[in-house]
Amino acid sequence: MWPAPTNWTSIPRAFEKAIGDAGASYVRIPPGAKNHQSDVERANGLIEYELLEIERWKTKSELIGLTTT
Repeated sequence: MWPAPTNWTSIPRAFEKAIGDAGASYVRIPPGAKNHQSDVERANGLIEYELLEIERWKTKSELIGLTTT
């Protein structure tokens, strides 16, 4: 984990470094492509729904833990 940035312009570089360190790649949403963000959020919602279909929990805190990690 990196220390909190003193210059907020360092955040994109830290993000890109973390992605590269993980051996992953990413694609940024292009400026002006407003529907792209809704597509990402919809996909995240489907993934969460499917997770909750197969996971079981006993307490509310377990449920919250499943949906926030």
